Amino acid sequence: MSKSIMQDYEKHQCYLCMMLYGDEFPKLYTEEHHVFGGPNRSISEHYGIKVRLCLKHHTVGPEAVHINAGNMDLLHKAGEKAFIRKYGYKEYMQQIRKNYLSEKEIKNCMDGRSNGNK
Repeated sequence: MSKSIMQDYEKHQCYLCMMLYGDEFPKLYTEEHHVFGGPNRSISEHYGIKVRLCLKHHTVGPEAVHINAGNMDLLHKAGEKAFIRKYGYKEYMQQIRKNYLSEKEIKNCMDGRSNGNK
């Protein structure tokens, strides 16, 4: 099992709660979520494109990523950014083969990568 490149699992925090509310929320039970699922699940595992999510954001209710396309899109974009910063855009396209970011966002990730984030 590879480590997440998106968050520190040791804190056991929900990735979306952290995005929405910062560190000012109760620590809840979390489950692992592979950002790129289906046929790309093993790629997410291998490259560490995964996060911890509370039940509300994972599987239960209208905000759950398995139900809410908007929240799933947030994770896809965050996963793509993390992947590009760590492994590069070429590797991302070879593995995932789908962009969720705009050209400008991709360029910003690549610029950040070339400034010492290799």
